[in-house]
Amino acid sequence: MRRIKTTIFLLVTLYLVFAFSNISAQSHGAETAFLHIDKTTYIAGEPINYKLYVLDAKTKKLSNQSSIAYIQLTSDSLNIHSRIISKLVNGMSSGSFVLPDSLTSGVYKISAFTNVMKNFGSNYFFQKDIVVVNRFDKNLKFKPLSISNKIQDNSFESEHIISTSKTLIGLREKVTVELKNSGNAEHLSISVFEDSPLNQNYSSIKDIVTQNNFEPNYKQTKIYLPEKVGKMLAGSVLDTKSLQGIANKIVLLSCPDSIANLKYATTNSEGRFYFTIGDYYNEKVLFLTLKEINEQYKLVVDDDFIKTPASVVYDSSTTFIQNEYLVKCQNIFQINKSYRLVNDTISITNSPKNGFYAPKVFYNKAITIYPKDFVSLNNFSEISVELLPQVRILTVDSKYKLQILGASAYKVQNTDPAIFLDGVFVDDINKIMNIGSDKIKKIELQNVERVIGDISFPGVMAISTFTNEILSSIPASYSCSFKNTNFEVNKRFFEVNTNYINDAKMPYVKQLLYWKPDITTQKNQNFVFDFYTSDNTGSFIINIEGISENGTPISDRYRIKVDNLTNSGLK
Repeated sequence: MRRIKTTIFLLVTLYLVFAFSNISAQSHGAETAFLHIDKTTYIAGEPINYKLYVLDAKTKKLSNQSSIAYIQLTSDSLNIHSRIISKLVNGMSSGSFVLPDSLTSGVYKISAFTNVMKNFGSNYFFQKDIVVVNRFDKNLKFKPLSISNKIQDNSFESEHIISTSKTLIGLREKVTVELKNSGNAEHLSISVFEDSPLNQNYSSIKDIVTQNNFEPNYKQTKIYLPEKVGKMLAGSVLDTKSLQGIANKIVLLSCPDSIANLKYATTNSEGRFYFTIGDYYNEKVLFLTLKEINEQYKLVVDDDFIKTPASVVYDSSTTFIQNEYLVKCQNIFQINKSYRLVNDTISITNSPKNGFYAPKVFYNKAITIYPKDFVSLNNFSEISVELLPQVRILTVDSKYKLQILGASAYKVQNTDPAIFLDGVFVDDINKIMNIGSDKIKKIELQNVERVIGDISFPGVMAISTFTNEILSSIPASYSCSFKNTNFEVNKRFFEVNTNYINDAKMPYVKQLLYWKPDITTQKNQNFVFDFYTSDNTGSFIINIEGISENGTPISDRYRIKVDNLTNSGLK
């Protein structure tokens, strides 16, 4: 009776949570995003440095609703070439990811969004087209993307936030820049990069704030919950024939480990289930299965990412640009790669831990057997007979069935004990039957009833192998497995190595002169920074993006020219 009451209470609670989440997603959950990337044209194999701002759609201030954000790179063919999961702290995150060096030359779309933004459709994602060039391509003719907010002079923005002592600068010369404070505390990101004739679509955080009406129409049948505590793993249990959702089914989650681990969720009235997963599951293969074995059901896990094709809108007034600039980009990349100057300084920072613990199945001391201490046995039937007197392997209706004596004494016959292989809940007992003792590191037994939340098992057996046999197993038809995408942990901060600048024999050719993503200024405090030019002549853009504490967007761009002043007769 107590268990029935507990079950009813949990179901009512879940119903209220989902109902409230639905209302919240429609009326109070809108967010918008802006992704500041370090430049606009890339060579395949280069890193993309980024700073992500997630704003509350109504207040236009930094959002505290989501703690997880998603960044992806897609092409016209709807292939997702890069998948980045980034942790938000106070509505912001920064990091980098390396473009696959196999990318073909073309236009790609970089998108950024949170889970709650999926409720309103991909049109509310941050989306920007970028040009990527493969360094081995020879036929390089591109038409420029549509030009928006093209920088005509140094007074691009009315605020005049950026100021420098001069706009014509020599090679390997130090440049000092001052950013005027808006009168409030500010969060800023800065890049200095070579201007590209191919992509001058300089969307700013100000454009996102002023152009977005912040009243999106809720249009999804699925509920995407805010990921405030951690990453949300969601999916459905479906009938294989009707594809209808099945309610009140228990879904089990575990992953390979030296200890047996288990989380569970119950499907709602639409057959949907939700797990909040912490850092414990990062970069691990996740196994999902049903507690109730039924081949008429199947598990479907939601994809964290949504395929959005590149829009590729060209400037109709301009003909194709010849390849001089692109060849220059290829050559600079190859020089930096050969001299290992792709990044002057690389700092690797681990993501902050969030809920880093293993959901153990049992904590008390277990009966432990080490099969290597005994004569080699060919399969688990022999192991159970010779080494495990508490375990019985039965054959019922031509199928194997396991019992743990003592734990199953007061249980009905169709309730099976929990079997774990390399930490993972086993969805089919046949996965252990052909494992010999030479592959098994240890066997742990719990010959008592084990209760986990509102589910129970008549005993637990956990098998650990030397070779992680679970990874080579094939999930049952009502199960699935996949690798959990890791959080982005590499942060490449561009810092100048002055040894390169002072060494005339060292080639120093850069298209990204400065990148600093995490700047916080106090009220009425101007920010001053320095950077050095390289041997690369051309037009460069100083780009600042950010948001103040009161929700005022900050955006400015400033053009400088780098030239060989000695050869030109100027000093």
